[in-house]
Amino acid sequence: LAPYLKKRVEELKLRNVKIVDKILSREDVAKLLSEADALILPLRDFGRPYLGISSKLYEYQAVGKPIICCAEGQPAEYVKETNSGIVVKPGDHKALADAILYLKENREFAEKLGASGRRYVEQRLSIEKIGASMVKAILSCF
Repeated sequence: LAPYLKKRVEELKLRNVKIVDKILSREDVAKLLSEADALILPLRDFGRPYLGISSKLYEYQAVGKPIICCAEGQPAEYVKETNSGIVVKPGDHKALADAILYLKENREFAEKLGASGRRYVEQRLSIEKIGASMVKAILSCF
């Protein structure tokens, strides 16, 4: 897939698309994510809604960027509940293009979505918060 995408990016002379097809350090991943205007979470439609949440979703929120979630089920509900992005149906290319253009044309709204996701991660998903929740759960067993 990466060679095909690289070829299309070249053919279309896209200067704002970067295809990364190698393993990167955490620092490099964070740097790349922070350079984006929005982040896309494409999850394949297997004919049933997703029951789990991709760890990428938390990383996307942590860098404070709006998310375009191409999924149904828990990832879509999570993005809606945290007000951190726009949800489009998997495979709906027009809706995906519309979401990209909408965020591009409505920068203030895009920034609010990104800030909301970042705030959610900071308030509920920090290592300290998760650790405290685990300790509480373990202690409640005794």
